[in-house]
Amino acid sequence: MTVAHVPDRARRAVRLALFAGLTLAATLRTLPTTGAAAPTPTPFSDGTSGNSSLRHQENVPVLVLEGTPAEMGRAAGVLIGKPAQELLDRYLLRWMARFGTLDSFRKGAKNYESRMTPDERDELAAFSKASGIAQRDLLLAQCFLDMIQPFLCSAVVVSAERAADGKPLLARNLDFLSLGVAHRYSLVIARRPRKGKASVSVGWPGLIGTLSAVNEDGLTMATLVGYGFRSARGPGPPYTLLYRRLLESCTKTAEVVDGISRAERTCANSVALLDADGAGRVCEFAPSGVASYGYKNGFAVATNDFQALAPPAGIRRSDDRIDELERWAKGAPARVTPADAIRPLCLVEMGELTLQSMVFRPSDRRLWLSIGRAQAAHGRFVELDAAALMKRAPAP
Repeated sequence: MTVAHVPDRARRAVRLALFAGLTLAATLRTLPTTGAAAPTPTPFSDGTSGNSSLRHQENVPVLVLEGTPAEMGRAAGVLIGKPAQELLDRYLLRWMARFGTLDSFRKGAKNYESRMTPDERDELAAFSKASGIAQRDLLLAQCFLDMIQPFLCSAVVVSAERAADGKPLLARNLDFLSLGVAHRYSLVIARRPRKGKASVSVGWPGLIGTLSAVNEDGLTMATLVGYGFRSARGPGPPYTLLYRRLLESCTKTAEVVDGISRAERTCANSVALLDADGAGRVCEFAPSGVASYGYKNGFAVATNDFQALAPPAGIRRSDDRIDELERWAKGAPARVTPADAIRPLCLVEMGELTLQSMVFRPSDRRLWLSIGRAQAAHGRFVELDAAALMKRAPAP
């Protein structure tokens, strides 16, 4: 089979998977199926641990963590330790072995540990003790994205001027190789730390950093890998933990851009940003520099190809998703609703690679989410009240 002989969406998935460094055999397994994949029962079980809990909302597992870093780590180990171990064994460790030896990756992970805060290390240690998962593997789960950079994602930020009722939106697809496993383990994590702002994020068990999230002030972010700088590496914390720190301390989009500019940066990455006041930007960065851009005719669109930060000479674009999003923006409704914002996610869906699709509305902390299946953009979106999930328990 050649790329030219499959449908457009499948052809795009093949090109991007190959671009990300996958083998052809693994790439062909990412092709879209002929019918929409139905959600399957989640691997999570409802339960409580102290002030923390896990409950399902319409088949969406929602983990609520509250307390000190050690208390939240301990509760996570109790409530999601089993699926976290399954995900490591059945997915992450097997997947990373395709790119090198696990011993070499574990050795490299130690370089990131020294740049984690004491609170982050305490949380991981408590998670490890409560779950029985080796701490070296939990550490690897925090920094493997800095080492390999496998994401293939898309995002659209809709300004207040173009959004229904003047409420801006951030819509995104998270695209990642599933191996028939990872899509089942997505979950929502509400963090209510003793210090710092509360947040609601979409991720996986065992990952304590931030990929897609909104905080109590409405600051919203969604990460996208930046291709073109893949060999660039620098010292610093795992970038998902950098995003978590910014989410816990910032209110405005401009604060995040400034924080990234001042931080140590491990690799090339970009993040779509939107705050409750409607300030939207896409911030692109590499170890060598930072650039950002805002709305164009009411929209800011992003994929894995940098638009503001020039990549090294000779780097080709990964695919045409950015063109697809720009075409949608030109013909978008005058006032875009959350349902309208799902449309561009469907247009650039990556078949079996699209594991999470979501729309955030920061002004009232609402989230529409499709997880638990591949081809997530074509799945059923469940509405969640993130503000309610971030509300801390009353003091005793």
